[in-house]
Amino acid sequence: MPKGEIYAKLYRPGYIEENKKAIWGASPPEHSENKWVVMWSAWSRFDDCCRRGKYCDPDAFNMHIYTDWHGYGMQEILDNAVSVNSHLGRQ
Repeated sequence: MPKGEIYAKLYRPGYIEENKKAIWGASPPEHSENKWVVMWSAWSRFDDCCRRGKYCDPDAFNMHIYTDWHGYGMQEILDNAVSVNSHLGRQ
């Protein structure tokens, strides 16, 4: 099955439904019936860490080198995320 069909079948209906409910960016009390609620600041930090993690993976750049470099990069990202003087912290 091509990627376009997978998206149309699996993800598009849920995306349309969530847009109808205006869930994105709304406060949690407005949608108390939803089981999973994530604060926007937490989601933003998570998304930022995921994007940074892609730059730590040597295989993403066809650099088939020592396999632990990806893990070292992820540890650095997480260390920076939880450190007091983090650039990912409060702004």
